Amino acid sequence: MAALDAKTVNAKSVETVKLNCIQKVSSTNNKRLWQLNKAYREAEHDLQLMESIGAISKKEVEETMDKMRFHYVKLGLEMRDGYED
Repeated sequence: MAALDAKTVNAKSVETVKLNCIQKVSSTNNKRLWQLNKAYREAEHDLQLMESIGAISKKEVEETMDKMRFHYVKLGLEMRDGYED
């Protein structure tokens, strides 16, 4: 999924974009650490863009980032431990 631009953010609801950012990081498609890092960076960029255009508050960004960090750490530990479903 490509990073969002200002037009895309305006076309979507804020809640949908926040949920998409969390889903991007928590996705089981992130099988390798580099994929997880890339997804996290893209989601972080999307949230910062939303904040810069005034679509989301700094508090909402931090709350969403906290949720993303939880999934990031969880998946990272599973990768480290060789977790397989």
